[in-house]
Amino acid sequence: MAAALSARPPAVSEWIVGGRARLAVPFCLIFASCACDPAERVRSAHADAGDAGGGEASDTGADAGPVPIWLAYVTADPTTPELLVVDVAAPDKPPLLLLQGAVELSWTKDGRWLSAELDQKQSALIDFTLAQPGPATLLELAGARAHGCVPAPSSKRLACVLGEGAAQAPALVDLTGTKPVVTQVAGATFPAGSSPFAGWSPDSRYALYLALDSASAFQLVVVDSDAEGPAATLVSTSALGLAVSPDSKHLAYSEQTPSPRLLIRDLATGGTAQVSAESPSQGAFAWTTQGTALVYMSASALLSHAPAIAQSVVVHPGPVSNLMVSPDGTRAVFEAWSEPGVVPVGRCADSALLRGTGCEGGRAAQARASPASASFRERPCIKRKVA
Repeated sequence: MAAALSARPPAVSEWIVGGRARLAVPFCLIFASCACDPAERVRSAHADAGDAGGGEASDTGADAGPVPIWLAYVTADPTTPELLVVDVAAPDKPPLLLLQGAVELSWTKDGRWLSAELDQKQSALIDFTLAQPGPATLLELAGARAHGCVPAPSSKRLACVLGEGAAQAPALVDLTGTKPVVTQVAGATFPAGSSPFAGWSPDSRYALYLALDSASAFQLVVVDSDAEGPAATLVSTSALGLAVSPDSKHLAYSEQTPSPRLLIRDLATGGTAQVSAESPSQGAFAWTTQGTALVYMSASALLSHAPAIAQSVVVHPGPVSNLMVSPDGTRAVFEAWSEPGVVPVGRCADSALLRGTGCEGGRAAQARASPASASFRERPCIKRKVA
């Protein structure tokens, strides 16, 4: 079976294994991790069906044989691509044809739903808790097609775009019932001719949209999906990048107008505070693991900002590039373009700001710059010099 999954099937344009392998989506670096976690094993949608049904016996036939492991793929026919699924646990069974015209696939994390983006700018859903997957449900509301749908990490909702052209608006799809329910979100809409893309906060509460308009500027819209009567809030009309904190409390974003700046928005209250008078691009700022500090690049230094105390500290003096924060949030990797000289090191060090605790005493000393002087939670920063 492992050999069957190790290579892309011939004449296939997209393929995805049920529930655990995830395809990259537009603005992957902005919204979500697109890599499959190798520690997670592939599960069948049918393996979760019993839990969803309150523990009652399933009619899927899983007790009678091996649990299915569904592989969904799209054929590479440029005229009429076909969406097929095959049970890789039963290689003798022929694939099932579910849909024609699919161009992009994504699973909900629980493996129940497969979302397919069609070439006519419409999304469709296939339920895998049934005895046989399908049929596909086309997502629409009052004649308007829903498209560009992205599953929430909780698997309870999709964030979609409803309509086309000059009548595009955010939409949410409820996946908790027996059938998907599409709801248009009130409030902000997208500019005519724009190309909106959706994503989610880690806790699945906030849907975020970026819409590229004709002036090559990104409109940033946020929707609180847990609110009663969710509404879309226009946050920026010239966003350059964004990053949601791991605890989903804050949204950091940079914008170009009315003036270059980096801001942090409290997602619960809507309050916004400016962090910098520069506007770093996507990938030039990132959150630490607990969401207590935002690490960002400026033209002259690498800094970290703690929203809880509204303070910033220099992590590394001098220009840097290619910032990456480690998955555990304790280290930063970057390229330093100049050798720093003498750097003031406070008693609190940098780690206190990263924890949001502030400084004590205000004592400072002069010290030779070293990896230890740029610490995350009192662990050294790893730097790579460029000649």
